[in-house]
Amino acid sequence: MKTLLFISFQIVTYLFIAFSSVSDVQFSSKNLDEKAKIYPKGDFVFPINPGKRASLSGTYGDIRFNHFHAGLDIRTGGVEGLPVYAAADGYVSRIGISPGGYGNALYITHPNGYTTVYGHLKEFGDRIKSRLTERQYQQQTWEIDTYFNAGEIPVSQEEIVAFSGNTGGSGGPHLHFEIRNAAEQTINPALFGFSEIVDNVSPVIESVTLKTTDINSRINGQFGEVTLKPLRLKNGDYILNNNITAHGKIGVIINAYDKSETSPFRLGITQMTLKANDQTAYRFDLEKMSFDTKLDMNLHTDYEKMVGSGVKNHKLFVEKGNRLSNYITNSTGGVIDVKEERVDFEILLNDTFQNASRLTFNVIPESLQKLTAENPMDNFSPKLIVTKFDNILRVQAIGSIDKNVPAIFQHRGTPKTAFVSYKTANSLVYLYDLHASGLVDFVQVGSSTAKIDLTASPSLSSRFIINDTYKVDFQEALYTNLFLNFTTNGNELLLDEDIYPLKSRFKVTWQTSFGNCDKCGVYRSSGSRSKFLSSEKSGSTFTFYPKEFGTYKILRDDIPPTISVRKLNSAEISFIISDNLSGIKNITCFVDNRWVMMEYEPKLSLIWSEKLDNSVPFSGKLELKIEDNQGNIQVYEKEL
Repeated sequence: MKTLLFISFQIVTYLFIAFSSVSDVQFSSKNLDEKAKIYPKGDFVFPINPGKRASLSGTYGDIRFNHFHAGLDIRTGGVEGLPVYAAADGYVSRIGISPGGYGNALYITHPNGYTTVYGHLKEFGDRIKSRLTERQYQQQTWEIDTYFNAGEIPVSQEEIVAFSGNTGGSGGPHLHFEIRNAAEQTINPALFGFSEIVDNVSPVIESVTLKTTDINSRINGQFGEVTLKPLRLKNGDYILNNNITAHGKIGVIINAYDKSETSPFRLGITQMTLKANDQTAYRFDLEKMSFDTKLDMNLHTDYEKMVGSGVKNHKLFVEKGNRLSNYITNSTGGVIDVKEERVDFEILLNDTFQNASRLTFNVIPESLQKLTAENPMDNFSPKLIVTKFDNILRVQAIGSIDKNVPAIFQHRGTPKTAFVSYKTANSLVYLYDLHASGLVDFVQVGSSTAKIDLTASPSLSSRFIINDTYKVDFQEALYTNLFLNFTTNGNELLLDEDIYPLKSRFKVTWQTSFGNCDKCGVYRSSGSRSKFLSSEKSGSTFTFYPKEFGTYKILRDDIPPTISVRKLNSAEISFIISDNLSGIKNITCFVDNRWVMMEYEPKLSLIWSEKLDNSVPFSGKLELKIEDNQGNIQVYEKEL
């Protein structure tokens, strides 16, 4: 009966919020409309099939590894070679050529102060290609990031400046399109009014997670997270039909994405608002972004879940250290303190096209369990399960719950007592705040003990971790203090797991037993794969600069790359090349002692010649040299 009354009350609450909050959705939509007026309409044409409805595989603000997506990914029907049109008059200001990232990328600067960017290109227009090739031959390099002055390569609106492709870090044929302002910030291209982009579908909410944010917080009587799936009503709004109780400081996390009738993909959401009792606690507005803080997206999402299982959540609160300027929050950064009154929550999501979704639910306050500690009992031998939740240890002692036996946390012989925080149906639960109390070696409850593998505690004020065989200098990489497991095992250095975001690379100096191994190097191990890291070697000491936690190995690579002829004549030279471990570093080709540029597509293991002058045939001695990252060299020679 109580449950029925509770659900009925929730529905009444939802109806009240639904009618009383319509103006807030209208305000959000109006806000988006006002923003759109800031940006010029009609100045830019769409770069692919202008005038025809487009399908997008990615939009501005999609959560990607280490960044929000900074532009539009325009689908090309699974093919390469579609004409790419200059969005407006201007001049080519920059060209980037790389085996990763944007691949072949073109930058056009326009008189209105904006720069448009076209990435993953297959090829450039003839006039642009000619100037680029000249510069590549001057510098004798295929991989290049080069700039041009205003008068060097002018372009006209709708001029074919390139052809779409699949180069760089692309996962399939498409065009990546960006618009940047004079400050090199990316702007949501959809705000510039491209009629080719059609979206009449509201964002989708998959789940809502409530998270405790300190040791005294509880959700449904427990510490940790509770994930709930909302119910979608006929009018499109969402509610939670769950009895939720809480105490203390609670964070809200959502798994949500935008949809479009022209795309099967999950797309980005650019505006999110969280309200508690009709007061705005958090607002996120992704109108523009700066590159210097792009890694802070890893604090906006749940980094561990994104890396571990690919789940891309949005935190509706701002973590400490997050430097993104896209938030307006209450005094607690969007965290809600549940005290003595029920809290009515409302989440509003808007996409760039003013499609809105709303979710409502409420949380009932609860009191902390009041438990009296007993003396330790030697005959109490529970099963201990230890997990780390942010920087708080949660110890579950599964066994007789009629006891209130304290836990003893010990570090280097110094014990610290912790009493039962709460009970579940089959366990006693203890919480230990590492920030407040420091590292722990093991925990004991009754006669049971559990080892806790934490050996390092770098902090914002103490960035060094020093061991007999390694030294870690975190430099400027930390967002917050961490409690980690660092250890060595033969040729492996275990630097915890890749579950904590970092804002820059850090320095590792590792004393190994590989002093006489010139072809040995540092690799990051991930499952069965190993990725080479550039390192410095002095005797048996390796110095390297990783950008994530994980397991690092010393491996030997003394096998040179392989070269297979694909095409060899006076007009064209092409080969299939590969390397067994460390990867390709340098590609050098000469014909008749003249440098020949070889373009490279790693996804196809293919290299091919690009002449400076197509009228001059290849003739004379061909010498191709392929070097891997460990200095192994393979040479192919032939008389043409």
